[in-house]
Amino acid sequence: MVSATACLSLSSAQRLYSNMFGLYKLQVLLVGVFSVPAWTSKLPCYDESELDGEAQKKLQRHYPQPFEPRFTTGPKVCDLKLYYRQSDDIANRSISPWRYIANTNDARFPRTIAEAECLCSGCIMINDEGVHEHKGYNSRVLLQSRMVLMKEKCAGGRGYLLRPTSERVAVGCTCVNASNVVV
Repeated sequence: MVSATACLSLSSAQRLYSNMFGLYKLQVLLVGVFSVPAWTSKLPCYDESELDGEAQKKLQRHYPQPFEPRFTTGPKVCDLKLYYRQSDDIANRSISPWRYIANTNDARFPRTIAEAECLCSGCIMINDEGVHEHKGYNSRVLLQSRMVLMKEKCAGGRGYLLRPTSERVAVGCTCVNASNVVV
């Protein structure tokens, strides 16, 4: 049988634990509140002349950029002959072929990014009749998030800051079932 003193001791221990846990939560809260200014320190402002160099340093140090493929120019054409060619380029061997076009934004670093553009609206298929574009399927871009730096005017209009931003970029194409099937 448990004595009244033992129950009282247990209750006191629970209160002590509860108070200690409450104190711990208060310490965590205070550390969080007083640390916020360190985490959200003001981004430095740069003169126009030093902006390119600083952007390159930040990109190399904090946001490594992927390899940029060659851009393709000219009209967008779904060339079924691409499927027959032996190519090391996966973009040409895909049943949803694509090319890379230049996506340029002067307020972004890097200013120009290679972005995939699907060459066919349908998907390249082979059947008894040969190779054809099947409209019962759709070619759709695959998107990937990429960290870039956006150039913004500093408060007071003197210089620019470089704000890290995530941007969704088309990196390839894939074949999907069509939402409206047309054969």
